[in-house]
Amino acid sequence: MERYTDELAESIKNDYLLEPTLDNVKALSEKYNRSTKSIIAKLSSMGVYKSIVRKTKDGRDIIKKEDLVKKIEEALGISAPSLIKTAKLDLRALEEAISERIFDNT
Repeated sequence: MERYTDELAESIKNDYLLEPTLDNVKALSEKYNRSTKSIIAKLSSMGVYKSIVRKTKDGRDIIKKEDLVKKIEEALGISAPSLIKTAKLDLRALEEAISERIFDNT
């Protein structure tokens, strides 16, 4: 496949910035006869691509179990490495309960 010319790259950038969505990236890939991944890579290298922030079904940010355990350990001032084996839903509930109590007591 041909390399991106400066002119083509600028056109793609301008088209993307009008509507920075994945649907637009797909449309651009068809318009410019490039793969979606290629368009994303080019936009990323140009510093303009905004990745999609994934959310849970209830609209909250996705957080790793490791990060939840770390927050719980820091809040309680303990080390509890086996917490990582706990279900994520329970870890989130525990972290939220601890956060609420800490903020209620300040």
